[in-house]
Amino acid sequence: MSTQAAPTPLLNTFRHHLRCPRIKEDFVIDVALPPEMPEAGGPLPVIYLTDGNLMFPMVTSTLRLLQYGNEMPPALLVGIGYKNEADVMALRSRDLTPSYDPRYYELARQEGTPVPEHIKSGGADAFLDFIEDEVKPFIQDNYPAGEDDETLLGDSLGGLFTLHTLFTRPRSFSRYVAGSPSIWWHDGTLFNTEAAYADRNKDLDTVLFISIGGLEQPAEGPGAWARMVNNMHDMADRIEARNYPSLRMIRHEFAGETHVSVIPATFSRGMRAVFDAP
Repeated sequence: MSTQAAPTPLLNTFRHHLRCPRIKEDFVIDVALPPEMPEAGGPLPVIYLTDGNLMFPMVTSTLRLLQYGNEMPPALLVGIGYKNEADVMALRSRDLTPSYDPRYYELARQEGTPVPEHIKSGGADAFLDFIEDEVKPFIQDNYPAGEDDETLLGDSLGGLFTLHTLFTRPRSFSRYVAGSPSIWWHDGTLFNTEAAYADRNKDLDTVLFISIGGLEQPAEGPGAWARMVNNMHDMADRIEARNYPSLRMIRHEFAGETHVSVIPATFSRGMRAVFDAP
C-alpha cells in the first residue's frame, strides 16, 4: 500500500493561462465539461464564473450534481481566476469593482487584511473587456461553446460586477446570477448606474437571479453598515418597478445563511432559476 499523497484533480476539467496586456495580469481559465456530452453535439451553453480560484471546484461539483439529476442542461463552466494566488483578494477588488473606493482600503486595514496600495479598485470595465475580447473567443475556439447562450455568475464583489455588467452592457450575457452583491461599494454607486440605464432604456431583455443570506445584515457591529439585505431588496424593488416587459427576475433571501454559508445555495438555486429548471 502506497502512503505517498497524490493530487486529485477534478475529472474532465482543463486549465489554461491567458495574459491580459491591458490589465497586466496573468489569468487562470479553468473549464469544466459536462458529465456527458450530448449525442447530437453542437454548441453548449457557457457559464462564466468570477472568483475562479475560490469558487470553481465547488460550482463544478454543484453543476455536475444538478446535471446528473437532470436539473440542469449540459453546459460548459468557465472559471476566471488568477495565477498570482497570494494576492487573489486584492486582485478581485481591482477587477470586480466599478470605481475607486478609498473607504474600502481603510476598512481592509482596520480588519487586518490591508490591500496593497498599487492594486487600485475600479477595474470592472477593463475586466469585462478582457472577458469579451479574449476569454470568450478563446473558449469558442477551443470548446463546443455557444455564442448566444452565455451566463454570468458572481458572488459578493462578483455579484456587484454581475449587476454592473447587467446595467452597462446587458447584451454581454443571456442570464445573470448575482449572489450577495456588494451594493454598498463606493456609497452605493450601483444605484446610480441602475438609474442611468433606466433613463436610457425601456426594456431589459434578460433573466436575473439576485439573492442574499438572511444573516448578512447584523443589527450592529461589523458588517451592519453594509446593509447587505436591505440593499439587495432595494435594488430588486427598483428593477421590478421599472416594469421591463422582457425581464424575468427572481429574487431570493436564504433564511439563516451568512455571507459565506449562503454561497453554495446561491449558485445551486441561481443556476436552476435562470435556466428555468424545477
